[in-house]
Amino acid sequence: MAGGVSLESLTIPGWSLITLSSGVSVVPALNALPNMPGVLQVAPNRTYSSNAYPSDPLVSSQYNLNNTGAFAAWDYGTASTGKTTIAIIDTGIDGTHPDLAAKLVNASAAIRSQNITSGGVVTGVHPPTDSCGHGTQTASVAAAITNNGVGIAGVAWGAQLISLNVFFSGCGTTT
Repeated sequence: MAGGVSLESLTIPGWSLITLSSGVSVVPALNALPNMPGVLQVAPNRTYSSNAYPSDPLVSSQYNLNNTGAFAAWDYGTASTGKTTIAIIDTGIDGTHPDLAAKLVNASAAIRSQNITSGGVVTGVHPPTDSCGHGTQTASVAAAITNNGVGIAGVAWGAQLISLNVFFSGCGTTT
């Protein structure tokens, strides 16, 4: 009735895949199928692929991109436009890192990486540095320069970064 030529049971119990005959349009078939006995729901079978895939060589080893659904999200937007700024409140950010240096909002001579005391007081402004690497790693995952053929891909391609160091010696503790 719907113009299907084959019926294939899928691994999901109760679901089947129908291949349409040549020349049969999807919309008329979708309209006819719900009227058939035993059919409760119909939907077109579509293949989706990511249109935005970065050229960064280490992107395939970034488990966080798959875990967060970044590849699918990038089909809708990469945060490459607009004014997204991410504050990394951690061990600081290495201001010389090739995937991060151009992203730092506070890397100018006037505003550098800020050290914040437990009372919220800025104790000094310094060149962006990282006391143990954790802040740089976090910043890279969030907003590394993407599609530049270097290193990894940041989730938010166009985001800028602010480095706030709240760990003053290594990766110890802070309050």
